[in-house]
Amino acid sequence: MYISSETVKNSIEYFKRGRWTDAQHKMEFFSIFLVMKRMGISVSNPIPDVYLNTESPRQRENFLESLKMTCGLFGPGEKPGKRCCLDPFAFDNTNYLTQSVIYKYNNASTVWNYLPARVKDTIDNTLRDYYFDRDLENNGLKIFSLKQDYLDILTGKHFLDGRKINVYHLAIWVYRFHQFEELENTSQYAQLSFLRDLFYQDFKISEAEINRMFEEEAISITLSSFPITGEQVRDALPDNESEVDYQNYVKYPIPIFEFKDYRLLTKEATMNTDEVYQVLREWNQAILYGPPGTGKSYIAGKVAEKGQEGKPFFKRENVYRIQFHPSFRYEDFIGGTRWDEQKNQPVTKPGPFVEWCKKANQNKDDNYLLIIEEINRGNLSNIFGETIQALDRDYRLKVKPEFEVSEGDFYIPKNLYILGTMNSTDRSIALVDYALRRRFAFIRFNFDKNILEDFFQSEERSPEIILDVKGPEPQNINLVNFAAALNKRIIEHLGTEMVIGHTYFIPPNGEKWRIDEFRRQYNYKILPMLEEYTFGKEGTLNRILGDLNTRFDDDNEFINAIKKYI
Repeated sequence: MYISSETVKNSIEYFKRGRWTDAQHKMEFFSIFLVMKRMGISVSNPIPDVYLNTESPRQRENFLESLKMTCGLFGPGEKPGKRCCLDPFAFDNTNYLTQSVIYKYNNASTVWNYLPARVKDTIDNTLRDYYFDRDLENNGLKIFSLKQDYLDILTGKHFLDGRKINVYHLAIWVYRFHQFEELENTSQYAQLSFLRDLFYQDFKISEAEINRMFEEEAISITLSSFPITGEQVRDALPDNESEVDYQNYVKYPIPIFEFKDYRLLTKEATMNTDEVYQVLREWNQAILYGPPGTGKSYIAGKVAEKGQEGKPFFKRENVYRIQFHPSFRYEDFIGGTRWDEQKNQPVTKPGPFVEWCKKANQNKDDNYLLIIEEINRGNLSNIFGETIQALDRDYRLKVKPEFEVSEGDFYIPKNLYILGTMNSTDRSIALVDYALRRRFAFIRFNFDKNILEDFFQSEERSPEIILDVKGPEPQNINLVNFAAALNKRIIEHLGTEMVIGHTYFIPPNGEKWRIDEFRRQYNYKILPMLEEYTFGKEGTLNRILGDLNTRFDDDNEFINAIKKYI
């Protein structure tokens, strides 16, 4: 499947309407920034000018491919000549006095294949006055990099000038000729999110660049069995003078992207079941830590269901869950001497952990999993006691007969795996006993926008909450954008440990929020959590929430406050 010609034409119209390029604004050079980003340039990672010369054919080909994606006015099966390179931000350069269009082609008099050398001259002679730096090596080699303040320049008066680029329109333009597999059976939101993420990764767009240069206002997208043609692109730009050879064309393959495989790459590596499972298999014990609502207990449960060669690695009856709390003691976990009411005397009894170790030792062909919820809420040194040493697995302790696992010793069998979860809002990982910390693998869980997007992309769900009100347009909010905006401010004022996890934005019925449901979720779950985090710091809470620092009774006021916040 391809992006439909109608969708691509709509994006071309977006750039034409924008009036991005004029006497003051130099946006006709913005795509050179994108091309060099795709080549890998940054402030700290320079690009030598030989990458644009015939001496480096592979890099030069990569440059031409990037230039074709961002500025090419020709399609597959067409051979470009002169005036075939036009930045989308220069699609509208109408002189409104004469009503004539003067397109600012990139080096209009140069044939396509010779453009790399001309673009190199543009960088050296023109763009060094703006966002590029240049160093000279002793051998005369020129090294280009981005200036330290390049973002201030690109968002300043000579370029964006306070405006932001709709990333969906830009991604549609960039991938107008590309083929996509397994994308047709997904929602429009899934398709847009995929194109956006593909663009950000492909062009190595940083988080700071995303925040300052791009916006994510949803648009309509349709797919087609056929791509737009180069002729259709040129027809959408009246009076353009591109030279294209239809007869002596060179056919080149159209890049293919797979939706399913790419979505897996966008997730954080540590925040998926497979990764946690592999770490647990290698280390025998691990702790999942992070802010509330980031899916730690959920992933722990999924790990318990993992299989190997078609069989479950942990049988259901071999998975144990326990929760630590401040009053949980050594006697509750390892065991000890307690008064037996029936025998009317003190009796030494093993605790559940010793019993699980005994069972694992007796059934070495099976695997056992102990999930300890909120492991940091207990006094870990007291709960584990001397058995902390046995977490090394090869270590054996001489113990009383009641606590022995094998031949008078206590030890933790290697087929007993331990998976703990802990919230990090109180920064309690730093308080975990070092003897325990060094024996566990710690796996970080963060707020993950992609998990929210994946949820809403499945089964045609939508992240939009719509409020039916009288008027020409319904009021609506995008929950994914709200969650990202809220957590961005929380990180700025409180740090990463205090973010609101993605599960707080997933509807309890697993389908879709009603506005009154989410208003109550905000009033009685999200807001109280932030009030607790900022206790005694009302100014900080106001800076994080602004007009949202209140409990709402009216759905219309609530949705408008969120729209303003986003």
